Amino acid sequence: MKFSNSFRVIFGFLAVLLIAVISSVYHIDFNKFINSVNDNLTNDSSATKKIKVSLINCIDGDTARFNEDGNTYTYRFLGINTPEVGDNPEEYGDTARDYTCEKLKSADNIYISYETTSAHTDKYDRRLVWVYVDDELLQSLILKEGLAKVQYVYTKLSYLNKLYKAENSAIKNRLGIYKKYKKEIYEDKTCTVIFKDGNKRDEVSVKAGSRVSIINNPASDTKFTGWTINGNLFDLSKQITDDIILEASYE
Repeated sequence: MKFSNSFRVIFGFLAVLLIAVISSVYHIDFNKFINSVNDNLTNDSSATKKIKVSLINCIDGDTARFNEDGNTYTYRFLGINTPEVGDNPEEYGDTARDYTCEKLKSADNIYISYETTSAHTDKYDRRLVWVYVDDELLQSLILKEGLAKVQYVYTKLSYLNKLYKAENSAIKNRLGIYKKYKKEIYEDKTCTVIFKDGNKRDEVSVKAGSRVSIINNPASDTKFTGWTINGNLFDLSKQITDDIILEASYE
């Protein structure tokens, strides 16, 4: 069906008028709404192009060494944390390591990608990456087995919803580390989380015991490194139990 230019103009005018009326009735800040839409269009995080690597050796459930373009590096899997192995082993640590190693060794192809708005290395100089085994996100597979938690989330991540979905599946089915999981009960209250970036403030209401919905990372010429509290990076995968103020941090 084709529409005339006049129809398009009239339709556009009516759409703008409708938004203005809704904004007036429900007291919505129209400019803030438009800016929010623009932010969602321009400021989302995303995974970089996939890079093919080969396995050198497994370290634990969320760390491995890969060969990338003829060089060997240590890689830490973004967004998850598996139980510890080694000198201070935790329950399911060996199981998580064995599962990850089996997935990596049996894969026909292993790829990695970085996150555009996340640091590419950590304080131990490990490369922070998404890992794919035969086109499946390895982090998601580990979480589904109940062998990891969503953790160390400091900025908006492209696969975060997928990670939470996989983690919730393991919780629901009481798998692995969630076998004896008991949901913590908090008093019926709402917490306020303030995201502060200079003079800009965004407030999010969160039910106590829940995670905060991650807003878009700030758009800036300076590299954004995450949200902090008292100068320390705040893990946005943690449950919110009190009012907090998070401040944007830059390199």
